[in-house]
Amino acid sequence: MPLPAVTADGVRREPSYLNFGPSVALAATGSVIANAAAITGRFTVVSGADNAKGVILPSGTQIGDAYLVYSSVASSGLLVYPPVNGTIDDGSANASVAVEGRSLQMFVNANGVNWVRMGLLNA
Repeated sequence: MPLPAVTADGVRREPSYLNFGPSVALAATGSVIANAAAITGRFTVVSGADNAKGVILPSGTQIGDAYLVYSSVASSGLLVYPPVNGTIDDGSANASVAVEGRSLQMFVNANGVNWVRMGLLNA
């Protein structure tokens, strides 16, 4: 574990392990895993959800990597897919989960195949 950073005023501060960086805007696409829009940032604000369009979590991530997904459309759900051959919440391989409109979900790579999610509904 790295040592806490020392600020200009000489105070040690613990590093932030929940820094997801700037948000990335992304339009939901497709209706199956093969043509869902690819998430590229750690914090993604998704538009265009219509209860059928979706996004796919990135492949090649490390265990423990976390991604925030915010569905900005108030009245429609967003489909979120795991990487190809992956699962979310121990569901079926390649199956999507729905994120309600105006909701924030965190997706965490639990073991290299399964992702778990947690979040706020109707934020």
